[in-house]
Amino acid sequence: MQVCVQILTEQFILPLPSLHPFFLYSQCERIYGSDGFLRAYDYLRSARSKGFSDEGQVMAGLKNIVDNVRDGFLIDQLIFLENQAHTPD
Repeated sequence: MQVCVQILTEQFILPLPSLHPFFLYSQCERIYGSDGFLRAYDYLRSARSKGFSDEGQVMAGLKNIVDNVRDGFLIDQLIFLENQAHTPD
């Protein structure tokens, strides 16, 4: 996934926490498969960026993409870490 790779390659020094998104990415891909992960990632990224406040609605939409919505927590963590990496201090 390009977003994770950019987080790692845009930095000259890679502190240990910056490796965490790579781990989450590989876990998500293992759980959902490449296609399922990318569909779920795109959906959650879009829902989070639009500020959907009804978590039940977000999870219902995710259930249309994947079988176990509880694993969506990993994707949410990945999106959060990516956003943090691109937020100025």
